[in-house]
Amino acid sequence: MPDVQSKLIDFLLQGQFLTEVQIKEIEAEATKLNQPFEMVLLEKDFMKDADLGQIIADVHGWSFVNLRREAIEEATLRLLPESFARERRAVIFSHTETETKVATANPEDASLHELLKAKIGEGSLSFYFATPRDIAESLYRYQEQIEEKFHALIAAHSKEAIFGKASDSAVVQLVDLLLSHGYKTKASDIHIEPQSHDTLVRFRIDGILHDIVRIPAEIHDLVITRIKILSKLRTDEHQVPQDGKIEFNFDDSPVDIRISIVPTSRGENVVMRLLSEKTRQLTLEDLGFLEHDFTKLRAAIKRPWGMILVTGPTGSGKTTSLYAILKILNTRSVNIATIEDPVEYSIDGITQIQVNTKANLTFATGLRALVRQDPNVIMVGEIRDHETAEIAVNSAMTGHLVLSTLHTNDAPTALPRLLDMGIEPFLTASTVNIVIAQRLVRRICQRCISTYEASSDILKDRLPPFILEKLSRGQSIVTLYKGQGCNLCKNTGYIGRVGVFEALEISDSIRHLIMQNSDADTIKKKAVEEGMMTMLDDALEKVLDGMTTVEEMIRVVKN
Repeated sequence: MPDVQSKLIDFLLQGQFLTEVQIKEIEAEATKLNQPFEMVLLEKDFMKDADLGQIIADVHGWSFVNLRREAIEEATLRLLPESFARERRAVIFSHTETETKVATANPEDASLHELLKAKIGEGSLSFYFATPRDIAESLYRYQEQIEEKFHALIAAHSKEAIFGKASDSAVVQLVDLLLSHGYKTKASDIHIEPQSHDTLVRFRIDGILHDIVRIPAEIHDLVITRIKILSKLRTDEHQVPQDGKIEFNFDDSPVDIRISIVPTSRGENVVMRLLSEKTRQLTLEDLGFLEHDFTKLRAAIKRPWGMILVTGPTGSGKTTSLYAILKILNTRSVNIATIEDPVEYSIDGITQIQVNTKANLTFATGLRALVRQDPNVIMVGEIRDHETAEIAVNSAMTGHLVLSTLHTNDAPTALPRLLDMGIEPFLTASTVNIVIAQRLVRRICQRCISTYEASSDILKDRLPPFILEKLSRGQSIVTLYKGQGCNLCKNTGYIGRVGVFEALEISDSIRHLIMQNSDADTIKKKAVEEGMMTMLDDALEKVLDGMTTVEEMIRVVKN
């Protein structure tokens, strides 16, 4: 084993970043794929990308750069042609008359050194280690203004139509551009909405819909037809809803795209949801769990049986949290099975079943079948009815660790909700280990973040008294944070999202209240007395820590 790899493994084990079992799994996969140990490690999402990158750089003795924090000027970036930068996975992030700084996944690549000397000319070259994911995201900055590309393709189609050409290449390219740009901007959904005189395309980025481009009405049907062909739907059906799926590859990253087409009075409306494994950090730390709640969740994960419930409205990141837990549990010593609608991310080593109502494969029937598959861990995408709830609870009682979601506004409400589904109080009390409620708030862009001071007198006009009291903590002046807006965050001041949580650990006193059929308010009051941080408290901590803004806290955690 190379000395550097041994040093890296020792560092990871001594710092308790990874277990010996995880190390052995990575070594086996690296051998199987004939790839360097550290490259396989970077793909696993066991740690934050930047933290792991710093560790790898330190072990090798390289300088490290986090490109997400670098304000790379357009002229500096384009010192390397896009084709060369993509082929060699190298990014110039700083350039002066005396020094050029280059980010690469292999700072010791001698051939790259020679090529860059020939291209850049005079001045010293300094090489920095950046993670492959970080470099890939930086390469997106080569993209032209998306509006210019769209309008060029629309103009090309119009020209073809004028001259009577039958080619639909412009429309094909237009749809491809929609999908690729949606992926590159980390959009979760692409909306194609027919209007009175044209069609509006909107991307949902970090939970907010943004207008992207308007398409002429005469192209609308052609775009819809192209999407139907890609998703293998009927192109001659325009009066009934249709659901489909597209499998795409962007930069060697597989992306599943769920398609929903609904007829409206102005034409067919399309929503495409992009589900990518590599564009999402699936570690609990990256999701935003503070140490207070993270400790509780880790304890619940280590228990061999019982239930872990995650609650929140649609789009609050419940499934992402469950997948982050599954990745921790996913070792060769356990059998993990899931029943989902749909299967959003594929994970090697886990048996994943897709709900299919046409074949009578529901959550309940699928869960009943999974119990006979000798699983240690079962994930149920959602508990919707009494039958599913009953099977899930019985599974948790018979030695399985069950993970699932519920649609409730907060953690305490999940317990009476199970009672409403017909689950006996003693079963709920004896099987549920922890309930996590969550929302998502936009994260302040770390490149253009700035501080400002606000007086309590000004804030009292914007905030309810009880929130102001918690935020100010008795001080007349509060230091807050916001994003000024920059090219990286598209002048929004935000980039990415972070979760706000409340973790209700089922203690003996909470079990006693469940057995008494206590309401959610009573359970919540007791949980807070025992140290539970509410979602509001968690959001306030993230505001004061500079993760998000007061405005985001108010928008998302309204109650």
